[in-house]
Amino acid sequence: MRQRPIFKKFNSPKVTLFLSQYAINIFIPQPHYFLDIYLTRIILRVLLTDGDEMINTLYLVLFGSLWGAIEVFGGELLFRYDIPFKSVILAVCGLFILSLSRGINNKQGTSSLIALFSAFYKLVNTSPYFCHLTAIISIGISFDLFASILLRPSNTSKYRYPAVAFLSVLTGRILFVALSAFIFRIQRWVNGSSSYILGHIFVRGTMAAIPLVFLIPLGFFIGSTGSLYLSKKPHLATIIILFGLIFSWTIGFI
Repeated sequence: MRQRPIFKKFNSPKVTLFLSQYAINIFIPQPHYFLDIYLTRIILRVLLTDGDEMINTLYLVLFGSLWGAIEVFGGELLFRYDIPFKSVILAVCGLFILSLSRGINNKQGTSSLIALFSAFYKLVNTSPYFCHLTAIISIGISFDLFASILLRPSNTSKYRYPAVAFLSVLTGRILFVALSAFIFRIQRWVNGSSSYILGHIFVRGTMAAIPLVFLIPLGFFIGSTGSLYLSKKPHLATIIILFGLIFSWTIGFI
């Protein structure tokens, strides 16, 4: 059954624009042109879009924002305290979030969009470091490819999750190195030794893939179970998503 807009009684341009700006001014009192446009478009979509389509769209933005927040704040802590295997930890976190989202909305292209939202979050909230942005996009594209092939409902093989874990990580790292060295010409990868590049792909890639053999099916299960529950409570789902978005973007500008 097709749902009506969540806030149908406010369905007028002047009222919805007022509510959008009001919400932004409460949570983001300091003006920021980029963020103001971004949040206004999201909130207008929430107020005027049919429930199912709106919630699925917001899930993508939410998971992208959460991944971006982990990249910004988690990455800062990892570099500040010089914790080893930083790329491994961040890759595991990012792919776990992608598996959560895939449990909710198992459609081709969604993981790539989440990676784009994550890269946008990091671009807005920290100094642009294109090596990191390339890594995020590479992970999202590779996971999207193999999840679309191997995590179809018709595939019941017990090896599908380990295959997605290893193929996503290794292919993502190969794509990242190729883009960094040959397209964006990042000097670290252009001048990097073969042993360093192979270690990044296969050694640290395997280190990331091993825990993901367990975390990807866990994330998929949590996402699908939670989605089933929240599908019966669309207003609760909307509140949770909006709170997560407001929280993640507010801390990004603190």
